[in-house]
Amino acid sequence: MCGIPFSTRRQERKHLFHCTRAEVWEAGRAEVGEDVFVSGATVYSSLSLQWKLGLPLVARVLNWTLLVVPSMLPYIATSPYHTTSSKLLMYILGFAPCFILLSISVEGLFFVIYSAMLLCWVVLEKVMRYPEVLSQSKLEDGKGKKVGGGGSYAFNVGDVRLALVFLFFVHLGFFGIGNVASISSFYLEPVYRLIPVFNPFSMATLLLYKLLAPYVMLSIILAYLNHALQLPPFSLLLVSLCMSDVMTLMFFYRVRDTGSWLQIGESITFFFMSSLLFLFSAGMSALGEWLMKDTVETRFERFVVGFVSDVATTERVGKVVQNGNAIRVHASGVGDELRKK
Repeated sequence: MCGIPFSTRRQERKHLFHCTRAEVWEAGRAEVGEDVFVSGATVYSSLSLQWKLGLPLVARVLNWTLLVVPSMLPYIATSPYHTTSSKLLMYILGFAPCFILLSISVEGLFFVIYSAMLLCWVVLEKVMRYPEVLSQSKLEDGKGKKVGGGGSYAFNVGDVRLALVFLFFVHLGFFGIGNVASISSFYLEPVYRLIPVFNPFSMATLLLYKLLAPYVMLSIILAYLNHALQLPPFSLLLVSLCMSDVMTLMFFYRVRDTGSWLQIGESITFFFMSSLLFLFSAGMSALGEWLMKDTVETRFERFVVGFVSDVATTERVGKVVQNGNAIRVHASGVGDELRKK
């Protein structure tokens, strides 16, 4: 990049900005159209089942197509200029048909609210830790250096907050849809829109797919936060697992060997699920890193995901002037005091 003129690099960034904006718009319009079409197909199937008319073959094929195609679209659609916003939009709208088809009444809003809360989490963390990220990008001191360049990372209290919020979303996605310890807590009426004949194995597979859909979004957000906040790889996972050990011990001491079979089974199931949180979280983190690979950050992308402070202004930072006990960074439009010794 050093041998390329600045005007050429600026034209490339400008071209990339317009390309990604058009791609995000086209992908979002296609996914929204599919979700509206899925809603119509769901209403038609529900009315047919309520009126005891059975599930027509056309509706069954249409429902399966609308369930599989949007979910596979984020993996099939390839672009040389994938951004974080385009991938987030594709995954959110791609898994929305799953909740539309497999939900009753307002249950489908859970995925919408869950995804919106994840995006708000990204916004809050970026706003609160923006000065720290900016200083890590431009300054080097004895304790903390920019991660990824061979330096070390200083653990702070903000990492505990990140881990706690991550565990909150893990349990919210796990128990927000239904009691996972008992399959009877799930309604089977939505599954009849796809499988009109009772089939426990196929119905359990669809319910499991519905359960894992929020975790795909959580894994993407987790990988994005690791890169955006310049944290070491899997750092949030390790801190969260240390906290989850305490929760595992609590479930261990609550295991019962007396009472009804339901009480005994639920106590053992909760402990078993908490024990498997390590493997599940590790796999989820690896999945997020794989899904968010080869992404490009642009100014438009930062606006979509909630970057209140434009990180691109760091490229215009002129020089660091040390005056007494203060270090000030002078740039066009940036004159805030970053750090005091």
